[in-house]
Amino acid sequence: MTAVDHETLVAMLDRFKLTSIRDQLDTSEEQTRLEPQCCRRRAAFFRGVP
Repeated sequence: MTAVDHETLVAMLDRFKLTSIRDQLDTSEEQTRLEPQCCRRRAAFFRGVP
C-alpha cells in the first residue's frame, strides 16, 4: 500500500466535495426550471420560513 501525503489527500477530498456540491446545485437548478413552485419552497426553507 502506498502512503499518501496528508495535504494531497485533503486537496483530493476538497475537490470531491466541491464537485458533489456543484452536482447538487445543477440538479436543484434543473428541478427549479421544471417546477417553479419547487424554487419557492426551497427559498423558503433556506430563509427558515415554514
